[in-house]
Amino acid sequence: MERPNLTDVRMDVAFYIASLEADAAHKQERLNKQEEEISKLNRRVGDLEQMLMNMQRMRFGRKSEQIKPDGAEQLSFLENDVPVAAAKSNEEETVEVSSFNRRKKRTQEEIIASMPVVVHEYMLGEEDTVCPRCGNENMEDIGKELVYSEYERVPEHIERHDYYAHK
Repeated sequence: MERPNLTDVRMDVAFYIASLEADAAHKQERLNKQEEEISKLNRRVGDLEQMLMNMQRMRFGRKSEQIKPDGAEQLSFLENDVPVAAAKSNEEETVEVSSFNRRKKRTQEEIIASMPVVVHEYMLGEEDTVCPRCGNENMEDIGKELVYSEYERVPEHIERHDYYAHK
């Protein structure tokens, strides 16, 4: 576009046109910088998207579950038709394992019965052997009564402590 001859135009209009031209040049320069920055940012976004896809592929992609290139297909366990080659290879890979007898688990009663027992007996004091009714001092021992049992863990085994009180 040609620039018009400004000699015939008043001075204030000429000044106004010059300021508009300077403003347009400044805006054009700013626009060029912004377009350059936008193109840099677009390249950066593309790089980041590529990195994200690579990371997702590494984390969620196939690893060792790959299809064999020779065209081997997965066999269905629901079908009765087993290929002969597959049947022969299964026969060759079977290994006979010797059997063993598993020991029967013990019940809680058997475990408790096999524990060592420590017996604690508490005898009545002399004041407790006197009859409160008649005052007879020769009360006889008529037996003992199990008051309580407790289990104590000693290294390598467990002991049962039985506490008896005489009657």
